[in-house]
Amino acid sequence: MPPARYNAREVARRVGRLTDEYDEVTVVTEREEPDREFAELRRHAEDGYIGGAYCWTTRHDERGSECRDADTGDDRRRVLLGMGRDRDSWCPPGGGLEGYDPADPGSGETFEETAIRRVREETGIECRLTECVFVHWAVVEDPSSEDEVHMAYVVFDATYRDGSVAIEPAELNGAAWFADLPPNLHYFAQRRAAGW
Repeated sequence: MPPARYNAREVARRVGRLTDEYDEVTVVTEREEPDREFAELRRHAEDGYIGGAYCWTTRHDERGSECRDADTGDDRRRVLLGMGRDRDSWCPPGGGLEGYDPADPGSGETFEETAIRRVREETGIECRLTECVFVHWAVVEDPSSEDEVHMAYVVFDATYRDGSVAIEPAELNGAAWFADLPPNLHYFAQRRAAGW
């Protein structure tokens, strides 16, 4: 029996659409060891898990009213970052796609719909996507066979539209607007921060 490549076609189709629709998307494909039992990861893939989407959301009001600190006059551009419940690093808010059925290719949310929804749910912030900047295509290999699970994690640039930070405690330990980036950045934030 040939090795199984869970979600490989769907991830390829979705990543291909992103690279066709957006300018200069960086796609990094990495082979990874499973961080949990491969059988559990395979079950998630069979149930429709194909990855997640995240927003590097910035805000800067040229009039100074949205970002200006009343005491210091600081009106620098800021980025919204969150610290997940299971992390000790800051990351762009986001999370997993919903509604994908492996028996129905193309079903469920797009990466764009997921990114906007997750930022709203996790932080209370409404944002507008401006660009797709980074795709992490993870190929997780079963250590006891040649089976693989494919997942894509997409980072979008976005701009602030409305709202105040109000975290979803079940998802985040905290969220804040940063003018100066904290030292403990998640991998996705490190990748995006390099060009910010």
